[in-house]
Amino acid sequence: LERFPVHKKMRETVGMGMELLDQPDIHAFRNKHAIPGKYLLYAGRIDAGKGLEELFRYFQFYKEEYPGSGNLQLILIGKLGMKLPQDPSIRYIGFVDEGDKLSAMAGAVSVVQPSRMESFSIVTLEAFSVGTPVIANAASRVLVYHCRKANAGLYYGDFEELAEVLTLLLSDRNLGRSLGRNGQTYVKDNYGWNRL
Repeated sequence: LERFPVHKKMRETVGMGMELLDQPDIHAFRNKHAIPGKYLLYAGRIDAGKGLEELFRYFQFYKEEYPGSGNLQLILIGKLGMKLPQDPSIRYIGFVDEGDKLSAMAGAVSVVQPSRMESFSIVTLEAFSVGTPVIANAASRVLVYHCRKANAGLYYGDFEELAEVLTLLLSDRNLGRSLGRNGQTYVKDNYGWNRL
C-alpha cells in the first residue's frame, strides 16, 4: 500500500534545461579580477566535504613538481565555508553573477570537480555549455558518466593521474578545444530547452 502515491509520470521524468550563452566575455572577467595567465576554476560551495582539501594539496604539489606550470592559478568562486591555504596561486574571488560565472568557466583551462559525491552536477553541464572541459574526481560515478558520455572531460584517482591530466590540457590546446566542442554538443543535444 502506497501511503503517499506518486503519479507514474512524475517518477519517470526528471530533467532540466539550460540556457546556452553564445559569447561569454572572457576578457572582461580576466580584467575585472586581474587574472593574467592560465587558470583552473572551481565553482560551488567551498568546503572540505567537496574534496577541496585534497585538491589544494594536489594543486600545490603540481606547482612544485612541474615548474613549467608557471603562473597557473586555481580560482574559486562560490560560498566560502573553510579556511584556504596561504598560497597566492589559490585565489578566492567570492560570489559572481551568472554572466561572470559562465565567463569565468569559458576562460578556464578546465573546470575542476573534486567532489566524490555529486548527484547531478549542474556546474559540469555549465562548463560543457561554454566549451570548457572538466577534470573530475574518478570516485564520482555521476561525474565520470558525464565526462565519458560527452567525451568532454577527464578524471583522476590520485595525484599522479591529476598531474597527467593537467599536463595534457596545459600542453595541448587542441585537446582542450576538442573536448570543449564535444561538451557543447552534448549539452545542446541532451539538455537544451528544445529537448524537454
